This record gives sequence, structure tokens and C-alpha cells, in this order.
Amino acid sequence: MSADKLPSIPLARQAIDAHMLSVAYNGLDIRTGETHSYFPFCAFITQGLTREIVRGVLRDLTDSGLCEYRAGLFRNDGEVGGAGYGITQRGAKRYFELAGEEAPEGVGKWWSQLHEVAA
Repeated sequence: MSADKLPSIPLARQAIDAHMLSVAYNGLDIRTGETHSYFPFCAFITQGLTREIVRGVLRDLTDSGLCEYRAGLFRNDGEVGGAGYGITQRGAKRYFELAGEEAPEGVGKWWSQLHEVAA
């Protein structure tokens, strides 16, 4: 691939961030806005994103407040599962900005709006 066909560094970084945040977004409960699942490095690695790149980008996303790191996690079967990364509210908002989509409101907000109208 010639240099004139390569994406700019900022565009490449946006694509990487969108990928990382989309993986982490899977652990967010939109009803409560809380993160319930955290993912290890292997969940973020792709053919083009090595462990070293993933580690650096996740550290940067964590430092920026878009992801959070948790250690001492447990698997669904109750066994120790290690550590992982999850998305924050700011990260979810940024994910939808990068994806060009509107964020879902979540059941909790819908429910409270429904009761406001009925009252």
C-alpha cells in the first residue's frame, strides 16, 4: 500500500479507539449505566492490533477516563478471573460519537419518563 493511501494517524487512532470502546461497551448495562463486565487483553486483540498496541491504547483510554481497569475479577462460575477493562459513561458517550450513532437512552430513563407523563 502506498503512503498516499494510508489513513492519517488521527483517523487510524479513531478507528482503534472505536474498536476498543465497542468491545468494552458490551459490558455496560444500559438500564443502569453501570459496567458489569470487564474484558481481558485477548478480547481486544485483532489481527492488526497486537497485545502491545492494545495495552498502550487501553492505558491511554483509562488515563483519559474512557475505560477503567479492575483487578481481582471473578468469572460467572465464581472462579477468579484475573483483571480486565470496562467502559465508563464518558467512554460510552465517546463510542457513540465515533460510531456516528445516537446513544440508547436505556430502560431506566424511559421508565422514569413514562411515569412523569402518567403523573
